[in-house]
Amino acid sequence: MTQKPGVRVDPSPQRLVPTHISVSDALRDDNRWYQLTASLQPDQRDTLATLLFQSGEWQRIVDLLGPVEQRNTHQTVTLTLARNLSAMTRHRPNLLSRITPTLKPLRYKIYATPRGGISIADLLDPTRPVSLTPGNEPSQALPKLLAEVETYRAKGLPISLLGIGDGYLLSALGRDRRVQAMGQTTVTHIVEPDTELLNVCMMLHDLGQPDGPIASPEFHWHIGHDWAEQLESALVSDLYLPEPVVHIQQHTQGPAFEARAQHALQARSRLEKSIASRVKTYYETQPTAALVQLLTPPTARPGRVCFLTSRFTTVLQHSTRDLAIGFQRIGWQTRTLIEPHNHSRVSSTAILKTLDEFKPDLFVTFDHTRASLGNLLPENLPHLCYIQDILPNLTQPQSASTLGPNDFVAAFCAPMLIADLGYPAQRTLDAPMMFAPCLDEDQIAQLDNQPQDGPDLLYISHVSGDPPILAQRLIDSASDEFKPLIASLTHAVLDRYTTPTGCVPSLHDLALLIDQHARKLGVQLDPHTRRRITLALWNPLNITLYRQQSLDWAADIADRMNLNLAIHGNGWEQHPRFARYARGPVANGPDLYRLVRSAKITFNLEPYPCISHVRLLSGLSAGAFFLVRDHSSHNLLCDLSTTLAQTPFNTARTDEELLSLLDPQDQRRWQASLKQAQNIGYSHKPDVVRQVRSYENAGLVQPEQPLLPRLGEIAFNDSDNINYLIERYIQSPDLRREIQTEQTQFIRNHLTAQQTAQRLLKLMRQSCECRFASLPSYDAQSA
Repeated sequence: MTQKPGVRVDPSPQRLVPTHISVSDALRDDNRWYQLTASLQPDQRDTLATLLFQSGEWQRIVDLLGPVEQRNTHQTVTLTLARNLSAMTRHRPNLLSRITPTLKPLRYKIYATPRGGISIADLLDPTRPVSLTPGNEPSQALPKLLAEVETYRAKGLPISLLGIGDGYLLSALGRDRRVQAMGQTTVTHIVEPDTELLNVCMMLHDLGQPDGPIASPEFHWHIGHDWAEQLESALVSDLYLPEPVVHIQQHTQGPAFEARAQHALQARSRLEKSIASRVKTYYETQPTAALVQLLTPPTARPGRVCFLTSRFTTVLQHSTRDLAIGFQRIGWQTRTLIEPHNHSRVSSTAILKTLDEFKPDLFVTFDHTRASLGNLLPENLPHLCYIQDILPNLTQPQSASTLGPNDFVAAFCAPMLIADLGYPAQRTLDAPMMFAPCLDEDQIAQLDNQPQDGPDLLYISHVSGDPPILAQRLIDSASDEFKPLIASLTHAVLDRYTTPTGCVPSLHDLALLIDQHARKLGVQLDPHTRRRITLALWNPLNITLYRQQSLDWAADIADRMNLNLAIHGNGWEQHPRFARYARGPVANGPDLYRLVRSAKITFNLEPYPCISHVRLLSGLSAGAFFLVRDHSSHNLLCDLSTTLAQTPFNTARTDEELLSLLDPQDQRRWQASLKQAQNIGYSHKPDVVRQVRSYENAGLVQPEQPLLPRLGEIAFNDSDNINYLIERYIQSPDLRREIQTEQTQFIRNHLTAQQTAQRLLKLMRQSCECRFASLPSYDAQSA
């Protein structure tokens, strides 16, 4: 028998029943254990439980006493303590090693309160026992304590229990586990110097449940005489471990305890100051112009790029991972800051430590500028904000003013950012909205060989809201000043989709609708307010309507043709129209790739150029076959790029430049063409030529080439088109494979994260060369 820490093993286990089976034999054999315990009398169970406790056989005590329906007080206490100790054995052996398990505590006792509750008394002074429950009644004290922490827990903020008191609060926190959006969970730090008190609390409360304080990694224990050193070590060794923002006082240790706790809790702050000083010194010695040398091959050493993202995102964490792989494949060293667990958070200290150790030459975030990190990044460290979503934090009037001289922005809507919001033209880079992942050869081989044995028709999206509900939310959230306008607009947008092909196909069309209703109601809109209303109506309301209109066509066809339609994503099971097709979410990455590759037909239903959407790009890279809702931009972009390339004025970068080079007759013709093509842009007054150049720079559009090979063969724009295509391709697997193979190869060769990384570095190099060519610190010859 193995001896447990801190317990005594009986050297000669007695025989308890006439079966002549010894305890030591039974512990080694489950069948013998059953024979031994099957016919035990209550007093024999107590005797055996005591013997097992002395031997540290906690789980056997649970097996012995758990099935007993009417336990006495001694059995209840023994069972509860054994359950906790058994959980510690499995989940926290280091914590167990700090405790001396006992059923006979010296300083504390469990007692019944006047109103029938159960609490713990401190017998430090035996003549004056002190209840560890405020007010001496747990049923009244616990609600007050829970109310004190509720504000913080509801927001997912970490707390600390400075002393476990009578254990009721700790037990309640374990039972009421909070899970925030995207699976975020809340950290609780537990500080208790007195291990005997913990032992007594474990007699009273079962803390060993699967998500309870012992088993759950969200609870961090700092127990025993060196609790302060443990707390300090935890905070400085795991910089993703959240620091508590509120401290619940349940101790009787006095002022010295408070001072010691405060010093321990400031450990990370002390560490951060020392790291920040080193980081500041290093980057002050690095001229930003030196980045040009790293951007221009061949280089003396590989460039180093650091990414910051969050696991609590649906898309951005995967975009970050893919772009990091893209940079690796062109020879850069990468480091990514992301929470390792659901209870983790990226701290400012973690970021600074990475800067100190990795010394990146470039820092990259998605949808967040340098300003979102405060003053954390040194000014001489170049920062790249890759925009994949037009979020409010990027379109405020002051957004551009927060950009410093070493800040770059990569965006699919660069013309709008420059013209409407004042982003610096030289450092606002043209980039695709999305890019395909960089699959390795093994992944490609596995996917290419996977049979199409999944659903007949597949759609993947989290845009599962019910449009009337989304519209009402917009109206309810509007200010009194704009509520009539928002109500009029939401109803107008909903009405557009009541006809078979009616829709709002672009941001420009939506902006025109807003202008029309504003004039009708006599509402004056400044550019910022107009843009804010446009974006609010566009996503999620209009995007949801646009996608679900196409999905409705597909669902009707699936029912008529007896095809299996599977809709994956969050919330579809609650949709009044599509609930019966809902198949739950699918994880991004390998699971998603296998799913789209297994389907016969997958849908792309976006109200913008199809190659701007990540699921089409990642799906094609995985070898999926798609049907795509057609969009006016598909042909417009290609035609304009081709026409511009064929004119003598191919150097024109903007509408104004082009028109200035034309004679009056050609000007009138081009003005008409540019007006018809305004829906390809994102600006208040779209610059069509600039937007075409933006897509060309991003690698999405090339003269005399379609956006995607054979796009015309898979595109539909109404229910009759999609019906024809589904019937055609469901019956033609060889044709599906032929088209898919050509499109997949195109994506893998042109629109992956690797190609995006190369284009970004090229555009950054051009920007830096313009900026630093005249400076003495820049050696153009060596670059």
